[in-house]
Amino acid sequence: MIPQLNELAVYAGDVLRALGDASAPSPGSDAGGTERLRARVLAHMDAVRPMAGGPSLGEVLRPMVEAARRDRLDLARGRRPMAELEALFEQAAFRRTKRAERGRLFAELVVLFGIEGALGVEGGAAMTDAEGHLRAVRRRLRGKP
Repeated sequence: MIPQLNELAVYAGDVLRALGDASAPSPGSDAGGTERLRARVLAHMDAVRPMAGGPSLGEVLRPMVEAARRDRLDLARGRRPMAELEALFEQAAFRRTKRAERGRLFAELVVLFGIEGALGVEGGAAMTDAEGHLRAVRRRLRGKP
C-alpha cells in the first residue's frame, strides 16, 4: 500500500519542522494533493544549504526525484546521491532534532518523494501498511536487508 495523502502530510510536516519551517502543514489540513505537498517541501529544501558553498538539499534531491519518476532510479544509480542527501539532511536537521529522530525523519523524506528505489525497497502493493513501509526503508538505510 502506498502511503495515503494524510500520512504524507504528516511526513512533510515532520521534515519541514526539522528543517526550520514552523508553518508546516498539519495532518488534518487540506494540503492540496501529493504533488503540491512535495513541491512545498522541495521549495523549502532548495533554500536549505547546510554547508556554505555546498549544494542545497533540493539540488541533491531533485535529480533523484526526476529519475524515480522516469523509473530509472535503482540501487546502483542511487547509492551515492542517497548517501550525500542523507549527510546533508543530518547536518541541516542537527540543531532541531535528536539523533534518534533523524533516522526516522530521513526515512519519511525518502517515502514522501518516492525514492525508495535507490535503496532497493519495493514500494506500492508489496507493502501492507505505511508504518511497515517506513520500517523497511529505515532498515535499508541502516544497511540491513
